[in-house]
Amino acid sequence: MAALAEFYASVARLHLDALLVVAAATTGWLVSRRSVARQGTTHDLSGLLCGLALAAALAGALLASLAEPALARLAILGLAAALSAALLASAQHIAALRTQLRGRDQAERQLLQARASADEANQAKSDFLAVMGHEIRTPLNAVMGFANLLRESRLDDTQRSYVTTILGEGARLGSLMNDILDLTKIERGRLTLEHVPFGPAETAQDVVRLFAPRAAQRQLELRFVPELSDPLIVEGDPMRFRQILVNLVDNALKFTPHGSVTVGMAWTPPVAGATQGCLTVRVTDTGIGIPRNKIGGLFQMFTQGDTSTARRYGGSGLGLAICQRLAHLMEGEITVSSESGIGTEFTVTVLLGAFVLPETPARHTDTARNPRSAPQHA
Repeated sequence: MAALAEFYASVARLHLDALLVVAAATTGWLVSRRSVARQGTTHDLSGLLCGLALAAALAGALLASLAEPALARLAILGLAAALSAALLASAQHIAALRTQLRGRDQAERQLLQARASADEANQAKSDFLAVMGHEIRTPLNAVMGFANLLRESRLDDTQRSYVTTILGEGARLGSLMNDILDLTKIERGRLTLEHVPFGPAETAQDVVRLFAPRAAQRQLELRFVPELSDPLIVEGDPMRFRQILVNLVDNALKFTPHGSVTVGMAWTPPVAGATQGCLTVRVTDTGIGIPRNKIGGLFQMFTQGDTSTARRYGGSGLGLAICQRLAHLMEGEITVSSESGIGTEFTVTVLLGAFVLPETPARHTDTARNPRSAPQHA
């Protein structure tokens, strides 16, 4: 122990301990400055901390050279070294944090630029589809009109089948144009919903009657099973509600080779203080079903359950995408549950205003003016 004290005393006389601290601090300062400069933060707080670290080491060495007791000298040098190391570590940490923040800001700017570019591309696509949709509808209406006139003329069976094919394909093209125009309106925020009283059960019955001949032709059972205790009148958009039902029933019939398609309906009245109730519609079929790994992308545009579906059953893959967007506009949702080979059930829930029918005043029978209703006396 005495030998160690004597050795340190000789080192202190030569100021080797102070020189060692200064050399270590200088080396740390150079390394930190280079690292901070590489990160592009030379003239900020990190650079200032590096300079303070070197100054603390030099000040500690100067004070240690003036201190007489060896322990005091050692304590001063230790404090100077610790302070210098802490300042250098803080400089490195602050430089790393600033680099992360700068990278995050740059990533956010890139994301905003990418989003703006995507919005511009989407707007251009919507404008193009809207213009092309209107441009195609004009000659299509002429083709359909003349095809209808041609069907009323004298035709043989072969010619009549050709005209029927023209009308059928023209109707499909017209339906596709309507779907595209609806999508462009929704994406551009220009589709507004009406708020008028209507009967959802009557609308569903009309849709079932519309598809009844097609279901009978394919020997399918199509039925409407409402779960309504009283006649229901709600306030909403009957045309868009009907559009959802038409798309869902059309899909159900299309993908059901045998069995049945059932349209169910239920109503949840508004709770206390609310003005809207929840209308639930279920379209259930016993068709081919949908694989579970395909359900996730079912509501994407131009997407169908299987690549072979479009070839076998036809369709553009827009119907369900439109249904989902319309349900969202009605503050609702559409979900699907399915099992391959067993069937599929689509559930639509939308919020609709509860419409209260005005009370009709009670009629009072005037027996004086209606002698037929007066009691007869013997």
